[in-house]
Amino acid sequence: MSRVKLKELPSYEFNCRLQVRITDINIANHLGHVELIGMMHEARHQFFMKLGVTELRLGADNVGIVIIDLVTNYMLEVFVGDIIDIDLQIEDLTERSFRVYYRMRRGEETVALAETGIAPFIYGEKNSIPVPETFKESLKKFRGQ
Repeated sequence: MSRVKLKELPSYEFNCRLQVRITDINIANHLGHVELIGMMHEARHQFFMKLGVTELRLGADNVGIVIIDLVTNYMLEVFVGDIIDIDLQIEDLTERSFRVYYRMRRGEETVALAETGIAPFIYGEKNSIPVPETFKESLKKFRGQ
């Protein structure tokens, strides 16, 4: 069976630390895939807040986001009480989208890698639009450029 195989990036620009809750555990007694994606969402939300934007206000009042794709590679089981560091990096910024790369670690062990494609979206119009300049500027400012 062929698989999409993600690679760790050389560095990540943001870190979020979360603890695995009992409600994150599935029937196999480890972190469920839906809950892992929820943890990625929380980390992305915290990163966006650090940038001064949100998923419903991507640098402009009426511009939200839509996830256009998601790839996840699971490497190790994660259990209740584990502390997970989620490292994020925004890359591949084009006129109409960007990617967020995630590395989930328990201590020094990488437990999962993931990436999401994101496009700016005006929900009221059901229309994707170019990445707002204010978002690009927020990212540049965060990076010290």
